[in-house]
Amino acid sequence: MWLWRESEDIYFAVGYRVTEAPFVEFESEAQFAPAARRLAGIAARKVIDYRGLFPELASAPRYLDQQTRRHGEPNDAFDAGSPGLIGDRRKAERAFNRHDSLVAAHLESWESLDWFRADEAHYRAEAQDDYAKSERFRSLVDDPGAFRREVCAIIETYRGSLELPPLGEAVHCS
Repeated sequence: MWLWRESEDIYFAVGYRVTEAPFVEFESEAQFAPAARRLAGIAARKVIDYRGLFPELASAPRYLDQQTRRHGEPNDAFDAGSPGLIGDRRKAERAFNRHDSLVAAHLESWESLDWFRADEAHYRAEAQDDYAKSERFRSLVDDPGAFRREVCAIIETYRGSLELPPLGEAVHCS
């Protein structure tokens, strides 16, 4: 989950739900406690796995770039634009351009589908919003500080909507 996505939904760009443990219906604390401990252990191992997958900022766009090539998902392409945070204009622009190309390709492939035609104006408006978002970030890649401040503002808004605490001093947003 990348918190720089302007969305009302929680989504999982990497991982999803824990599938290593079966669902356990809560009946009592005594019955549920062992299952909760098992799930907590699995979650702790997943955290270690994700830390290994993303040991530094540069590993996230590399991963997302691979995912984009594998699955053609516009959101992964957009998120792969995060090198703009560290001033890598070329990689950021390439990611935002790929995002726009994938959005256009999706629209084109959907044009003959009934569900698309039934609400075409809505899907085209969403695509325009997506293009505007990538253009906004593309316009900031020459100024990593401005790019970072824009990302931090979005993250703060998203964290607030999730009722998470503010970023704090540990994150450098200037």
